[in-house]
Amino acid sequence: FLDERQGTAIQFRPTPIFYPGKPGSWDDHYVETPALVRKAGTYYLFYSAFPKAKAKRYQIGAATFEVDSGESLEDALLPGERTFERFSNEPILGPSRTGSHFDRDNTQEPSILFRNGRFELYYLGIRATKTNSPEEIGNDPLTDGSQFEEIGFGRILLDENLHRVPAEYDHRAFLSSQFRKTGITGDLVNIPQVIFRDGRYHLFYAPLDGTGPSHKDSSIAYRGSRDGIAWSQPKRLLRKGDGQEDNWGIMAPCPSVNGERWELVFTAWGHWPELMPTDCFKGRFRTPIGSGADYQGCLSMSLGFAEQVK
Repeated sequence: FLDERQGTAIQFRPTPIFYPGKPGSWDDHYVETPALVRKAGTYYLFYSAFPKAKAKRYQIGAATFEVDSGESLEDALLPGERTFERFSNEPILGPSRTGSHFDRDNTQEPSILFRNGRFELYYLGIRATKTNSPEEIGNDPLTDGSQFEEIGFGRILLDENLHRVPAEYDHRAFLSSQFRKTGITGDLVNIPQVIFRDGRYHLFYAPLDGTGPSHKDSSIAYRGSRDGIAWSQPKRLLRKGDGQEDNWGIMAPCPSVNGERWELVFTAWGHWPELMPTDCFKGRFRTPIGSGADYQGCLSMSLGFAEQVK
């Protein structure tokens, strides 16, 4: 892949297309990591969210949006008035809450396909324990102090009405990171996006192998599969750049196909060491790194673009 910097080419809608739920609902605080698929005249939006309640568990929900015959999604959404409608007041996929499952405590970061009359929902799951304890976190918050035992990548199947289709690999991680005293072992998958093309599954993701906070030195990698279960060895596609906007790390790949070439839109983190803490929230969104004597400057987030080089 080749980094391209050709200036802004994205038109932004003035209002959100989807909002957090009503107070007291499972998704009333934070909604993120959307994934979109179309079936006939309906777009299905899958997302992860958590509530304001004490136990901030990510779960995965769904919403829909109908388009008229001949109407494009761009024409329907850009005016800024219409929004996606929740498919249900309950999550589509919550944590398993079963001791040994990789998705016991969180389900998040969905990627969605519709093939052969059913939805294939790929996602990340998390299993954790209490701070400095082997005990399950139960209904306690999953906080920065919680100890991750496993982050895994798996999938479930859903029928056309978004009802579960039982499969032998439910709650099994196809790729998994194990967190042990000796370090992290296994397959480091984060923020996955899956596309089916030319008879194969294509997984783009940001490996969990950065060297510091806020995705420092993170990159974008790729794996392929014939069945969506067994995946090839990873190939690194794109690393952070030398420019001000992407010199900290890159993440959150969004792949698409343009003719014979793959294209990627991704999140880029830029490091601004000269800025003072009071400058971090002025103008563009920036986040401070460190504090006091350990302060390292501000980070910015922007969208980057890359295309496949033949």
